[in-house]
Amino acid sequence: MTLKILIVDDSSMARKAVKTAFKWYDCQLFEAADGRAALTMTHKVQPDLIVLDYNMPLMDGLEFMREIRADSALDGVKVLMLTSAVQSDLVVSMARAGVNEYVPKPFQADDLITKASRLVRLTTGSSAEGS
Repeated sequence: MTLKILIVDDSSMARKAVKTAFKWYDCQLFEAADGRAALTMTHKVQPDLIVLDYNMPLMDGLEFMREIRADSALDGVKVLMLTSAVQSDLVVSMARAGVNEYVPKPFQADDLITKASRLVRLTTGSSAEGS
C-alpha cells in the first residue's frame, strides 16, 4: 500500500530534504508551504503521515495541530513535527496538541525515517510526488 505523506514547511530546502529522506520508500509525497495550505491539502489528500514544521507563517505547527485534531475525520493521521526549538515546555505542548513524534532540526535523514517508521509502515519502493 502506497503511503501518502504531506510535508509542511515554509522552507523549500527543508521540504526537499524530507522528500529526499523518503525517496526509497513506497509513498506519494505532497507539499504545503504553510499551515493554512496544509489544512486544505490534508482534507483533500487524507495523508497517512504529516511531517510538520513547528515555526511557519500564517499558522504555526501547534495551531495546525489544534485544527486537525478537532476534526474526527482526521483521527488516524499521524504527525511528526520538525522543530529547532526543543525546550521541555514546547515538547509538552506538542504532545498535548496531538503530535505523535518530533525530530529536532537540523535533522539527519536516518533519524527522520526511524521516527516515521514508528508511526507508519514504510516499505521500500519509490516515492512519487503528488499534486
